[in-house]
Amino acid sequence: MMQEEKGVPVQKIFLSYSAKDREQGSVLRQLLSQSSNVEIFTSGSLSAGEGWEQRLRVELSACDIFVLLLTPHALASSWVLHELGAAWGLDKSIIVVSTNRELIGRAPLGLKPELFVDFNQLENPEFVQHLLKLKGCEQETVA
Repeated sequence: MMQEEKGVPVQKIFLSYSAKDREQGSVLRQLLSQSSNVEIFTSGSLSAGEGWEQRLRVELSACDIFVLLLTPHALASSWVLHELGAAWGLDKSIIVVSTNRELIGRAPLGLKPELFVDFNQLENPEFVQHLLKLKGCEQETVA
């Protein structure tokens, strides 16, 4: 589903996080945005009065990479878990960005994302570029 902008592929990212983690979600969005040619969707991208359920379905279906901000709040959020389940069901590339390595073992669905990433690693723009190029790689943990 990757689009092209000026001949360069644009990766569509669906970024999922709990509303209680809005501040960290915003930081994560900014860090991912450092990479050129990415289009990031979050629930914050929705407009008031918009048919949000249909829009979520469309964005999930169209994304190239599903990024989950894994926090205790995310694990307790039914919406985050619904989005994750939908991405898993659609066989999307899943990257889990964790704020705490102990949470990785608590990820639902026997989740086998392409990558588990520590939140702090994303402060390095080169790492973000490398991360987005790993779409479709085998499961690994980046420490």
